Amino acid sequence: MSIAPPAGTITIAGKSVSRLGFGTMRLTGPGSWGYPADYDTALTVLREAVDTHGISHIDTADAYGPHTVEHLIREALHPYPEHVLIATKVGMARPAPGLWAPHGHPVYLRSCVEASLRRLGVDRLELCYLHRIDPQVPYVAYRPFNAGLLARRGVQAPLDWLFSRGEHVAAIPGTSRPEHLAQIAAAAAGRA
Repeated sequence: MSIAPPAGTITIAGKSVSRLGFGTMRLTGPGSWGYPADYDTALTVLREAVDTHGISHIDTADAYGPHTVEHLIREALHPYPEHVLIATKVGMARPAPGLWAPHGHPVYLRSCVEASLRRLGVDRLELCYLHRIDPQVPYVAYRPFNAGLLARRGVQAPLDWLFSRGEHVAAIPGTSRPEHLAQIAAAAAGRA
C-alpha cells in the first residue's frame, strides 16, 4: 500500500520524494550528543516517518550524535525502500556535547563521506552536502534558514510559510516524538 506524501512531492537528486522531509537531529541525546534516552522510540519515529506518514526524504548528518543517527537510520530502515532518499551532511566536527566546529578541509570531508557510507550501509550517497562553511576554507557564502518566531506559533505557521516560498522548497522539520511527527505530517498533508 502506498501512502500519499505529505505536501506533495519534489525532485531532489533526481528522485521524486515527499516535499515534507524529516530532520533527524533530535534523535540524539542532550546537546545532539550520543544515543537518545529512548532508543526504541527513536527507531519508531524513523519507521513511522516513512511507513505511516509517507515521508521519503530523510535528512541527517554525520555530526548528529556524532555518528549515532546514521546508525539509527540504518537499523530502522535498511534495506532502504527505493522511494526513500537519505540525504546526509558532512563537514562539522563535534569536539563535545553542544559544540559544533565547521571543518571543511577536503581530506576531512572525504573521510566523513567514507564513514557515512559505512554507517548507512550503502555503496553511494544519493545526496551529500556541506553542513556549514568553514571560515578557514574558501567557499561560496551560504546562510541556513531559521524559522525563528514562526516556530513559536505551532506546526502549521512555519510549514505554510516555507511551502508558500514556491514549489521548489522542501521543508525538513525534525522531532523525537511520534505524536509530534503525526502533527507535522498532518499539517503538511493539509497542503497537498
